[in-house]
Amino acid sequence: MDDMAFKAALAHYNKEFDEAEPYDNWAPPDNDYTVMVSKVKRGVKEKDGAPFVWWTIMVTALAPDHKEVDGRDFRLAFLSSKMFGLMKTTCNQISQNTAKRDIDAYDAEMDGYIGTCMTVRVHREQNEKSGKTFVAVDIKDIIPQQEANSGELTETTS
Repeated sequence: MDDMAFKAALAHYNKEFDEAEPYDNWAPPDNDYTVMVSKVKRGVKEKDGAPFVWWTIMVTALAPDHKEVDGRDFRLAFLSSKMFGLMKTTCNQISQNTAKRDIDAYDAEMDGYIGTCMTVRVHREQNEKSGKTFVAVDIKDIIPQQEANSGELTETTS
């Protein structure tokens, strides 16, 4: 491939490259943490000829006593059109709303999660089939807004 063809190929991907976020799969050590929802990402890709819709809910650790964890972002949940049951469970926990609603309502409410504080449990588990270790993050409880505003949020221990 000559330089001109290579440069033309690179130019084709400029927009996608600019919009791409570096992949970071960091998660804090196993423990219970106070966190705040900091970002909701969403997208769609084609998979096996059908649209694959996904959401990622990111949280920021609020652990001022542990500088290596405090202020760092990690994934609370990856939700997709392959796991609608998990999506409903996670969204119902965060919103504290168990009323039946359609997928558009779930999607619309997700941006409202930003700023929500909660206690989560981070733990590693091993997949029985693949043997790979993965990070699981379970929501333990939602911190009422009034308590979150008091500034009394710290890491909890299990």
